[in-house]
Amino acid sequence: MASLNLSMDEVKVLESIRQRLTQVVSSLQKFKDDVAIGQPLPPASSIQASSTIIQQNLRTLTTYLSENSSLLERVAVHPATNFPGRQQENVLLQLLRKKPEPDVEELLARGRDTAAGLTSAASGTGGDAGDAWTEQRELWAWARRYCDERIGQYAMEETHQVYTAEERAAGLDTVRTGLRKGVDEQEDESEDEDEEGGAEAKETVPDEVRRVARLKLVRDAIVGRFELPPNADWESKRKLGMAVRGR
Repeated sequence: MASLNLSMDEVKVLESIRQRLTQVVSSLQKFKDDVAIGQPLPPASSIQASSTIIQQNLRTLTTYLSENSSLLERVAVHPATNFPGRQQENVLLQLLRKKPEPDVEELLARGRDTAAGLTSAASGTGGDAGDAWTEQRELWAWARRYCDERIGQYAMEETHQVYTAEERAAGLDTVRTGLRKGVDEQEDESEDEDEEGGAEAKETVPDEVRRVARLKLVRDAIVGRFELPPNADWESKRKLGMAVRGR
């Protein structure tokens, strides 16, 4: 690099640019292989991740090129004296080419036109592009209003209903629930059982008390407490005493 009058820091900058270009090319090639060659197609999450990586690499490259634009404008690339220019003429022309290839130039032109259309649409100018942008915003606004209204209707009217709107329209007699009795009949029976539950509660309380007492008894026996609770039945006390004497 002595012939180019470049310092070591400037050489490191050029090497860093080369590495970033290599990363961009590698990311694009991998994405192309996954989409064009891979069978089946990768999932949407994988495509989104690859797109994010490519965008990040391009953003890093363009930022780095902008920061070192003065160096790139000053550097004049030419082949070394020992480079086989006659034998590698195609490679030499490709490396020293100043203008993009025709297909690349076409893609760049399309990208500039698309970016210009989006910019003019965002600013409210640009004719057809602006109208298309306005229509798209109106469509999204309508979709949001519809979703809000439909969700509110479902929460207020349909959440507690047993049958769907389609089942009610077709007739409830044709609905196959897999139950011997209808859902409405089961709801009526459950309400009756709730009303009768108050009368039966008095009968179930003693059993519950005995069950709790037995659980406490077992717990105390496990931890080594042999003082029985006052509400424990005498049969349990007798068995525990036999167990203690058996030790």
